[in-house]
Amino acid sequence: MKVIAPQPTDKLPCDDPSNARRGVGFAVWEFWKHLPVWYVLYSTLMMAMMAIVYFNPSRRLLTATAVFPLFWFFVYFYARFSSDPGRASVFKPLLAMGAAVTAILIAFNLLLGPVWQSEVIVPIKQFYPHAQVDQTSQIRDKQGNPLSDNRGLPLEKGKMMTAPDGRLYKVEGKLLINLEYKRRIVVGHEIMNVLWLMVLLGHCWYWRGRKGLIKFFVATLIYGFLLESGGVAGDYFREYDYTLYLPLLAAPVATMAGWPMIFYSSLSLYEMIERRWPKLKETNVVAIGLIIAVIATSWDLHIDPVATGLGLWTWHELLPAWYLGVPLLNFMSWMTAVFVYGVGYTFIHRRADWSDRKKIIAMFGMIPVLLIAAAIINFTLMGIIEGFDGPTWQVRSLSRG
Repeated sequence: MKVIAPQPTDKLPCDDPSNARRGVGFAVWEFWKHLPVWYVLYSTLMMAMMAIVYFNPSRRLLTATAVFPLFWFFVYFYARFSSDPGRASVFKPLLAMGAAVTAILIAFNLLLGPVWQSEVIVPIKQFYPHAQVDQTSQIRDKQGNPLSDNRGLPLEKGKMMTAPDGRLYKVEGKLLINLEYKRRIVVGHEIMNVLWLMVLLGHCWYWRGRKGLIKFFVATLIYGFLLESGGVAGDYFREYDYTLYLPLLAAPVATMAGWPMIFYSSLSLYEMIERRWPKLKETNVVAIGLIIAVIATSWDLHIDPVATGLGLWTWHELLPAWYLGVPLLNFMSWMTAVFVYGVGYTFIHRRADWSDRKKIIAMFGMIPVLLIAAAIINFTLMGIIEGFDGPTWQVRSLSRG
């Protein structure tokens, strides 16, 4: 018996006004169709929970930053419901979803609390008030003398030390990392990111086909791998103590995988918005790239303060905190990286006279060009904001020197 695999189609049950709107099967189908946006909700709620559970005391303020990605989540479903000719009410399901999400966030704040007795990250000055970290990450006192831990061993970057509270920490510049706690978080982070990557790859393959998978997801994966590893190699941030790394790449698989997942979800959000407001199809590709970049960066306004606070990645000592402990460079990098890729992807996707083969070749061929363009725009903007002798350019000079 010949088995015929399901084929992607633009005609879906939720587009059919006569389709029954109840039942587990339909709910599962709806979840599968809109999976990239449900991933937005999952990651948002997960970060909100981590802000309460893995900090001591809990940083409940960080749960409020969930409003940034949730705004786009609800814009997506407003666009989805309002473009459905068979739906009598648009706001009832939105209100129900909003009430459910709000109830979950309130429950997190009321029912959950810290699971550990101390923070994952402790500023080194908590134990050594006069500690100074120079541009080479050497740790000394005001007189320039090396500092030692409770066992008399010198504090050195990347080394373990025993703090005055008796706990073991790993020294990372201005920070002390409780490696036991961090590794517990990292293991779950790696497992879930790899699983979600596989599921979203399957989603992309199902709805966009094999050529769509190669044209979009594989190209974005390579772009994200090079982008993330470039930031680590340049010492702007560090991603130590993970389990899974790839040869020749400085960043772990878990964080590199985040780029295609976030871009895929952000693009899916934009596509639904464009479906609702089709005049956007006539908009300049630069404007489209900017919209996608704003969606992705809004998401990161929630993710990065939690991840940075838990040491999933740490920033170079010269980069000052700008937003909830995260340097401005992070958000500028997100904007520029997603912006140039969004422009490139939209430009190629709109070429109706190009074959799929030509589009695939163009997608892979544009990767080095876009990486260079993102770097130029990013460093230029940071130079204008901070000065070309500011923190970002200082780190660049150190990494090159």
